[in-house]
This record gives sequence, structure tokens and C-alpha cells, in this order.
Amino acid sequence: MQVLNLVCNRFLSSIFVLAFLLCAGHTVFAQQAPDRYVASAAVTVFGGYANVAPDYGPTHNNGFFAGIDYSRSFRHLPVVPSFELRGGEAKGTSVNEGTGLIGPKVSFTVLRRIHPYANFLVGFGDIYYNQPYVVGYLHDSSVVKSVGGGVDFDLRFHLQAKIDYQYQFWNTGENQTYTPTVFGVGLAYRIPIRAGN
Repeated sequence: MQVLNLVCNRFLSSIFVLAFLLCAGHTVFAQQAPDRYVASAAVTVFGGYANVAPDYGPTHNNGFFAGIDYSRSFRHLPVVPSFELRGGEAKGTSVNEGTGLIGPKVSFTVLRRIHPYANFLVGFGDIYYNQPYVVGYLHDSSVVKSVGGGVDFDLRFHLQAKIDYQYQFWNTGENQTYTPTVFGVGLAYRIPIRAGN
């Protein structure tokens, strides 16, 4: 469990460092982009409560998710592409699971304040068995693929409410596959960056 906590702490620290680097390095990139194509960019930091069906044991797990994404909107493109980095951890009576994921995301706007999105993320996951089915087999890890989506709702002052759903694919070897699902609710804070006229 100490390894998972260390990974999560380093992951969250990396999120904030990445946010700083994206904001600081943005001015260099903005000077190279033609104004007629680029409208704006943003860094969004998000997090919240996660309810996880771990696909192992009878109960749902409670935990959190947190992450950051960098988006750039283009005037003539109906969707907004983003690059997302996220992590999460959930604990339960049967297993504890933690993930670190990265990948593309696309969103669009409905009625000016509603922003549905979809993402495809890949990364790593750790699972700790509180009730192992083999004596001494307490931990395993996997490459994790996650397909999901959700909706962000504009509130005030760049703050958004978030509803999120992820469907994950785990394979820990020897025909041990899991498909956890993650339902999350939380908040996001969007930091707009001017990238062109």
C-alpha cells in the first residue's frame, strides 16, 4: 500500500508541475500558430469523488480521481481536442485499486454552458487484494486501457461541475482480466489562455 500511496503522491505532484510548464511554455507556441486557425487554449485541473465497481468482490469501492488537461480550440473545428493526464485510487473490503492514465480527449459545447466529452486513456494500474484467492498473492499490476466520457457544466469564475464515467480494461496475466467501472462527480477549474485573435 505504501508503493501505491507513493505513486499517487508523485502523480499528483507531476500534475501541478505539468500545469506550470504548460502555462509557462504556451507563449512560445502561441507566437508560431497562425491566428486564423487558433482561437484559444486552456489548462483545466479537476478532481472529485469516485465510486468504483472493481470487478473483484461483491462491493463497490470509494475513492478519488484527479487530473489535468490541456485543450486548444480551433475556430473551424466543431470539437475541442485535449490531452489529459489523470489518476485515481479507490479502497474497498475486497481490493484496493489505483491508476495513472494519459491520452486524448475531445469535447464540444451545447447551449453555451454544457460540455460533453469523450476520452481514451492508457496507463498503469495496481491492485491490492485484501481477501486474496491464493494465499500470499497480495498484489498485482496491469497496463490499463480506459474508454470514457462525461459532462462538464459551467458554474462561475471558470469553475465547472463534472460528471465522469470510465470503463477500464485490466489484464494481470494468466487469464486474469478485470473490467472496473468508475463513476465520478467533482469539480474542474479552467484556466483560459489567449492563443490568438
